[in-house]
Amino acid sequence: MNSINSIKIIQPDDWHVHLRDDEMMSAVIEYSSRINHRCIVMPNLEVPITNMKLGIKYLKKINAKKFYLQEKSKNQIYQKLSLTLKGYIISQELLKARDWVMQLC
Repeated sequence: MNSINSIKIIQPDDWHVHLRDDEMMSAVIEYSSRINHRCIVMPNLEVPITNMKLGIKYLKKINAKKFYLQEKSKNQIYQKLSLTLKGYIISQELLKARDWVMQLC
C-alpha cells in the first residue's frame, strides 16, 4: 500500500478577505491573486451592503478591477461574496439573493 508523506498546495483559497474599496481593493486583489485561486469576500465597507442592488454593484466593481489587473499581471482570482445577516436586511432581499445565486449555479 502506498502512503502519502506530503501534499503540495499549488494555489490555496482565502476564505476571509477584505477587499475594501477603491485603491485598497486594487492592492488587495493584486496581492491576493498572486497567492490565492479563490476567495470569499467580506464586504467590510463604510456603507454596508444591505440589498441586492448594492451587492451586485460591488461585485461589478470587483470584476472591473480584476479585469484590469489580470490584463496587467495574468493572475486570476475568483471571488464569492459573503452575505452578512443583520437586522436591517429584510426577508425579500434574502429571497432575491437566493434566486440570484441559484441562477449562477
